[in-house]
Order: sequence, then structure tokens, then C-alpha cells
Amino acid sequence: MILLGIALGFWLGGAAVALLVGRRAWAGRLGAGAAVAGGVAASASAVGVLASGVAQSWGAPWRLPAGSLALRLDGLAACFLLLVASVGALCAIYGVGYLERHSHERGAGGSFAAYNVLLASMAVVVTASDLVLLLIAWELMTLVSWRLVVSDHEEAAVRAAGLQYLVASHLATAALLLLVLLLGAASGTYAVVAVPGGAALPSGLLFVLALVGFGTKAGIVPLHVWLPDAHPAAPSHVSAVMSAVMVTMGFYGLARFLPLFGEPAVWWGVVLLALGALGAV
Repeated sequence: MILLGIALGFWLGGAAVALLVGRRAWAGRLGAGAAVAGGVAASASAVGVLASGVAQSWGAPWRLPAGSLALRLDGLAACFLLLVASVGALCAIYGVGYLERHSHERGAGGSFAAYNVLLASMAVVVTASDLVLLLIAWELMTLVSWRLVVSDHEEAAVRAAGLQYLVASHLATAALLLLVLLLGAASGTYAVVAVPGGAALPSGLLFVLALVGFGTKAGIVPLHVWLPDAHPAAPSHVSAVMSAVMVTMGFYGLARFLPLFGEPAVWWGVVLLALGALGAV
């Protein structure tokens, strides 16, 4: 977990420095360098877990009334972390030249600050072993990605796309908040653990909440209403990260949480197959 901590330090530290230097010519290169350095460290951490097959954990107390500051890097999290780190680093390299050509008036500092926070928040989403921490990282991921979508906010179409994305994302967050509250009340803990067998939770309701919350971010039809407008509105390298990485956070959530709801009903599979077929069409 040391390498993951180093990666988060590069991303968050790089975001702070890029924001401070603002419109200076080298702000973009500095922000991209932090993104690449964090990506290398996070990739090494993920590859280490995948190669050894041994999960890693880390935890610390915090002052919030619920939850804990706990991270866990297992095989599932490592697969998605490797995607975040590698694609995020490559797109950051492309983003330097792109922003120099298209955002010279605003400077690249603010954009790369949000970009690095986006990478850090996605890394915490896939490694959080606490429901409250996961929800906080999810909301942070939503807000900074919205900031990147509306980079060219002078255009009315971009502002409209950003508003649509923000509304859809927060409707999804509301579903996830209810899901977290139900799981926490049933298990007596906010750790990402299996719900106790004796808990009287309607598994069908949990499935629907997870599908709405995570499926909206994944762009599953018909929850994809924000995606066709938001992705083209974002800068090219950001659109690539959203398409290749951020939407997979929804699939990560489904893969992580559905097994916690007990034995799946047949209709869950029918619904997922139908939505997948509709999306393919």
C-alpha cells in the first residue's frame, strides 16, 4: 500500500501545485508530470497485487461520525486501479499539447489540478473498503469530472451538457446514498462486507439501487442520457479518460456490490442481459 500512498501523494500534491501556478506556461507540464508519476506508482502497486495474489490493506481513524479511513487493494480493485493509472498517465501526456493549443488564454493549471484529483478520486473509489469513504470519493469524482466537462463553459451547449451530467450524476448518488444507509443499518458497520444472512433486507431493492447508482455512471441504457453530450464537450484527453476509465467505475461498483446481496435472482440476470442488448443496439 506504500506505492498506492505515493501515487495519491503525487496526484493530490500535483493538483495543489498546478492550481497554485495557474496560468504559467509550465503549469500543464508540471500537472502532467504528477499524473504520470502517480500512474507509475499506482501501476506498480496494482501489478504487485495481481502477481502475488495477496490483498493489501491499510486503515486509520478519522473524526467523522460513521465509517473509517480504510483502503483495500485486492485482485478486483487492482485490475481497475491499473486501468486508472495507465490510461490516466497516457492521456495526461497528450493533454499537455492539447491544452497548450486550445486553452492558452485560461492556462492549463486549473484543468490539470482537476484532472489529478479525478485520478486520485477514482483510485480511492476502487480501493475504499468503507462505504462512507467510497461515497465521498464517488462524489468528489463526480464534481471534478463536471469541472472538466465544462472547461469550455463559454459555449451554451457545453454548459447545458454539464448541467445534464451533474443532475444525472446526483440522482445516481442519491440511489447510492440510500444503498449505503441500508447496508450500514443491516450490518451495523460501514465496512464493505457481505450483509449478514439474517438481515431482513429486500435484495431486489438493493439490486435496483445499485443498478441505478452505478449503472448511470456506466452509461447503461436508458441511464445514459448524460453521456452523448458530456463526453464530446470535455477536452479530448478528458473525454478519453471518461470513456475508457470513469464509466468503468460503474461496472466496478456492480461487480463489487452485487455479490454482497446474497444469491442473485434470475430476473437480475434477465434485466442486465436486456439492458446490455439494448445498449448494443
